[in-house]
Amino acid sequence: MNLRRGPEVENPVLADKRSIGEVSGYDVVRAVKHVRTTPGSAVPPPPKRPPPAPPASPPGEPDDGKKQPAVKIGKTAVPTKYEYVCYECGYRFTVAGKVRTLYCAKCRTILNQTDYSIDKPHDVSIVTAGVVTITETGVWSGGTLSARDVVLRGRHEGGSIKAFRRLELAPGSVFRLDALEAEDLVVHEGVVIEGGETPMRFREVEVRGEVSGRLEASGLVTLHARAVFRGVLKTKRFVMEDGAVLEADVEIGARNETTS
Repeated sequence: MNLRRGPEVENPVLADKRSIGEVSGYDVVRAVKHVRTTPGSAVPPPPKRPPPAPPASPPGEPDDGKKQPAVKIGKTAVPTKYEYVCYECGYRFTVAGKVRTLYCAKCRTILNQTDYSIDKPHDVSIVTAGVVTITETGVWSGGTLSARDVVLRGRHEGGSIKAFRRLELAPGSVFRLDALEAEDLVVHEGVVIEGGETPMRFREVEVRGEVSGRLEASGLVTLHARAVFRGVLKTKRFVMEDGAVLEADVEIGARNETTS
């Protein structure tokens, strides 16, 4: 007996449900497979996530609004520079900081850099690249005094005094003007210098006391308050503070040679 399968009859209940928009799981799988295998079709990529919002405060700062203390950077100490003049060849050079052994940068002579303080009569020669101070009780009575700086507070009765850089004349000092030699001169208040017709030649001069005579400077001459100058002044540059007295023939801009 031969049995033949007749045409499939659709379930009317399922047909009614599909008519109202319902689909079976089998239909969903078939639809996805159809999309993946159909040429020219692709699954759209997932939407990109928006970038994260910037923080409310800059990085490194707390969110409570309080600022962190600023980082302090320490300062590096720079050694003091000292100016020296070689008493052998006259070469001028600078050294950063104090050194145990001082050599002339030109002739390589080992220089004495000892500082001396003279508080009694002294007649032995001194040569140094340091500072020599003749105190109120000190007397330079003979020999040769050569130093980078000389501060005279006492008496100069004999011998010669030469400052390779600066000579300071303090109140109460007694000196022989013709035996003094320096590159720069500082005349403190209370000091009186009476020069003659022979010019006094220096590089730079600071006057706080009283000076009379002929003064020639290749650098700057400064008359501080209450300073007095009378005579003839030739200098390259000139500064006069309020309260200073000037009674002199002045020539500014002149090029003069300092003493050697």
